[in-house]
Amino acid sequence: MQAPSHRRLRLPVTVLAFMTAVSVAPPAMTSERAAPDRPWEELEPGLHYRQDRLPPAAEGLPITLYMIRADLGRFAAAVRAAPPSRLRVPLKSLEQDGDIAIINGGYFEADGRPSGLVRSAGQTHAKIWGGGSGALLLWGPKASIIFKRDYPKENEPPHALQAGPVMVEPDGLPGIRSRSGKRERRTFVALLNEKTAVLGASSGPIDLYDLAEHLRTAVGVRSALNLDGGPSAGFYLRHPVKSVVIEPDSAIPNAIVITRQDSAAQSQLYEPESLRP
Repeated sequence: MQAPSHRRLRLPVTVLAFMTAVSVAPPAMTSERAAPDRPWEELEPGLHYRQDRLPPAAEGLPITLYMIRADLGRFAAAVRAAPPSRLRVPLKSLEQDGDIAIINGGYFEADGRPSGLVRSAGQTHAKIWGGGSGALLLWGPKASIIFKRDYPKENEPPHALQAGPVMVEPDGLPGIRSRSGKRERRTFVALLNEKTAVLGASSGPIDLYDLAEHLRTAVGVRSALNLDGGPSAGFYLRHPVKSVVIEPDSAIPNAIVITRQDSAAQSQLYEPESLRP
């Protein structure tokens, strides 16, 4: 059977110029972020895991984001603080029975004192001051990320942590508007809504802008708060189905945990409904 002949198609010069322009355009840096959402893997009802690959910077390897998503109606989120006698401790020492995930928290001074608000189980370990532009507030099955200027001076939440910057502002607005050129290992807390929290960490250095845009556009978070990264970045996920260990290079003063709900124990951590905003 004779092979079909190929006829040369003559295109107008304007069309050829357009095709040439498209063919030589470099791939956009945001192509990975614009991809459809990756699925969350269910570990058990109310608890999901996700692992995203981000394109590399000009040099280096691609970055992996490790994330755990928790329904705060089924699991509890809390702030843990190191004892006053020690100020900073290994991340592992802040773990307790029943914990599923733990991540390093806010900034601290050279002597180990927290640089901003730390409130755990109704006790204030450090007050609001310079350590970041935002704060995570935990009211039992509800959570919010706010700017520190909006922190309630009365009827404080039982758990709160100051950090920053606010990478994704409330209602999903961009909080970081340009690349700084400074790349660090990152950890973060984010909210899909007031009852669904996400903890996550990067496998390597990443610019805050790239992290914020990925969380906002690909993961779909409604707010996100950067935590103390770099040498302090640490994240443990301990579950029979999935395990992630990112060891921090330094001791830390506080952490955020996702732990199993225990109605008897958790009732002591949260204020009555009438005091919640």
